[in-house]
Amino acid sequence: MRRQLTSFTIMMTAGVLALAACSQGGGQQSGNTAGEEAPMGPLDKYLSVLWEGQDYTQEHYDKIDLQREELMAECMAKEGFEYVPNANSGTTVMSDDDQEGPAWDSLEFAQQYGYGVFDWPGSSGDDEAPVDEEIYVDPNEGYVNSLSPSEQEAYYATLYGEPQFEEVDGDDEEAYEYNWEDNGCFGWADNQLAQDDPTMGMWEDPEFTDLIDAMNTHWETVQNAPELTAVNQEWAACMASAGFPEFSTRDQASNSIYEAQNALYEDAQVGEEWVEPSAEAIEELRAQEIATATADWKCADEVNYAEVQQKVDFAAQQKFLDEHKAELDAMLAKYATSQNG
Repeated sequence: MRRQLTSFTIMMTAGVLALAACSQGGGQQSGNTAGEEAPMGPLDKYLSVLWEGQDYTQEHYDKIDLQREELMAECMAKEGFEYVPNANSGTTVMSDDDQEGPAWDSLEFAQQYGYGVFDWPGSSGDDEAPVDEEIYVDPNEGYVNSLSPSEQEAYYATLYGEPQFEEVDGDDEEAYEYNWEDNGCFGWADNQLAQDDPTMGMWEDPEFTDLIDAMNTHWETVQNAPELTAVNQEWAACMASAGFPEFSTRDQASNSIYEAQNALYEDAQVGEEWVEPSAEAIEELRAQEIATATADWKCADEVNYAEVQQKVDFAAQQKFLDEHKAELDAMLAKYATSQNG
């Protein structure tokens, strides 16, 4: 039995995850052309009206991030702490045209970056920063440093909530469910902003609870489809021949690197002392990541994994759409109108 730390930075709601599950297959894809948009399935297309007209520009997200920061400052002041809105802590919007280097789903990416766990195009370790790039300064650093260790702990607990732990016994791990109330002033501010987004209420609307639950069940059904089971077996046999016999699914291959990374940093915590993992340990794990991801990509390409997965996913989406069209129509009538009207 071990404890697994769940970071406050996991900010996905159950509803968003449900939709994403319906829209995408799991695991790293192979064989897509760089810059080529993934095709949409029948259910993807049907629900896309919910996001028509949405502003996905950098300016839009900068505005939202600043609003969140201002709300966080308001919340922290009520709790007796100072907090200066941090204009440099927001979302960065990148298009395919902005990406330098190989596409994330390409063999070249796997050979150079693995799964993108430790390094990726444009990361700090990739290239030197432009000479005119502003140096990041946290406006709250001075204030935080003026606090005692116990006050600093209380400060961050108030700002982001207490670190949350889940009991993990072997592979029997329960999915983390985000609750804004557990995430301090950040969670409160995020929830305040969500009230202005009509589609956010959709995921908590009692009228559509059964539909959202069915979406989650739908994804589980897709993952357990006989066709995917068969192609996973072919992929696993290929991986075993490549020297990785421990994996039976693609998710296991990529997750093994994230789990090793977690373990690496968990071991760096000794009591209250933090010891940075050695460069040798990190480099060894990066080499393992690249070797695993490269074999993963090649085996997936060999067994046409992406094609099989897409065929299964699209067929399941159409079945779900046919079976739940009345409920989906009701949801779109209520929320697509409020979103786009």
